[in-house]
Amino acid sequence: MGLMKKIDFVYQNFDVDCFVTKIDKWKFDHNLNFAQMLIDCVVDVKSIRKELIYFKFFKGKNIPKVYKKFLTKHKNNFSDGEIKDYFVNKLNIRNVWEKENVSHLSHYMSSGEDYNFLSLIGSYAESGEFFRKLHHLFDITLYAAISAKPNSNWMQAYCLHSFKDKKRRIIIFEFDRRTPANDRVGVVSEHRNNAESTHQIIKNLNTLDQSYMDSKEGFVKLTKDKFIENLKKQFKKRGFEFSSRNKRDQKNALKILYKGDERLPFNLNNENNENFETFFDAFKNDEVIIKNYINEDPKKYFPKIDKNLQKSMNFIVNTLKEYWRENPLNKIKDCKFYQFIMKPEFRWCNNKNFINEILYSCNDIYGLLQYIPIKIQQSKKFAEEIRILKMFRTDNKKYLIKIFNTNKDKLDALTENYMPTTILNDPYLMMKLIKIDTGLMTHIGDALKKNKSFMKKVMKFINK
Repeated sequence: MGLMKKIDFVYQNFDVDCFVTKIDKWKFDHNLNFAQMLIDCVVDVKSIRKELIYFKFFKGKNIPKVYKKFLTKHKNNFSDGEIKDYFVNKLNIRNVWEKENVSHLSHYMSSGEDYNFLSLIGSYAESGEFFRKLHHLFDITLYAAISAKPNSNWMQAYCLHSFKDKKRRIIIFEFDRRTPANDRVGVVSEHRNNAESTHQIIKNLNTLDQSYMDSKEGFVKLTKDKFIENLKKQFKKRGFEFSSRNKRDQKNALKILYKGDERLPFNLNNENNENFETFFDAFKNDEVIIKNYINEDPKKYFPKIDKNLQKSMNFIVNTLKEYWRENPLNKIKDCKFYQFIMKPEFRWCNNKNFINEILYSCNDIYGLLQYIPIKIQQSKKFAEEIRILKMFRTDNKKYLIKIFNTNKDKLDALTENYMPTTILNDPYLMMKLIKIDTGLMTHIGDALKKNKSFMKKVMKFINK
């Protein structure tokens, strides 16, 4: 049996209960966000299961709370039913498909598979095709449009009747003449159960604010075919929708397959090394997984990664920096990968450029030095850098404040390059620094930025 197309999966697993809840909360927004809302109404428990498997064998710290809580309760195996009960029924999460950040997208950029599929759903929503495919759930009772003047924006709308809650909603599309990036969607709910006249719906549409439109003629009723014909006519004038690239992307999006049934051969009832081996082999091109695994057991997993990564200074440096950033209080004795990679056989311990790259990222400078040859440490320039770094690795806050006050003109550089995160995340010391130079607030540590009380105190001081 072949794989199902993704678009067919959407239609077969569309949750109308979710839709009627979301649609009444819809705010005037971008067309692609409307498409994303429709995709969010698709139930795909298998996609959630994939994410749970991923984080079960993740070995890293940055596991989203929603997955961490579920995996804490279900330590070994978990059924699709348990996933649905927790994610779909309790948290209203129906799938975890990739989401595009529409605000950062340009329709001129080279787009990927996820964006092309989102764009396809958006196009189907604009024409009404998305809801016509779901004819057992919806009926479109009216099509209307405003005749667009040459080189002007235009509007089209249709009245969507939901069999589920017996409500009708007018879906209004505002199209920008120049670019799809400015297209928007609005929704007006009609709460009456009785069939309102076409004349009254058109009248309601024409009471909406259309001040930005060049045309003052208002909405007119169209047949379905005329509605689609008018949409195509305007898109052809705009140009983008009829570009060869967009046509190709839309055609390819229709062919995208749903791959939710792909599962790794795990026995989740057993916590054994074979599961981790299988997982690592399946994700050996995922740098996040690679870094997590070599941080935990470098001797076992480092030889298994790509040879180019093994020789890449950038990869090794970034792995160490990320570890120290996520574990600022850990000593070098806890950093297995640093101890492993600094063995003479890898030659990094004698690479001055490598040492210089990592030197300023580790809070445990004393532990770091234990793996650096004495010959390098004895160079005048290196010794001076170490002296400054050590100066800030103290628990004596009075001494640190004295350093702040005697080096006021150098604090920006010192904060940027030499101070450990223990200082940058300390509310008392950071406040002292900010009182000397308010510009230093840009160096507030990530953890301290989340301290609302501290940030409020900082803003009060700056604005006084």
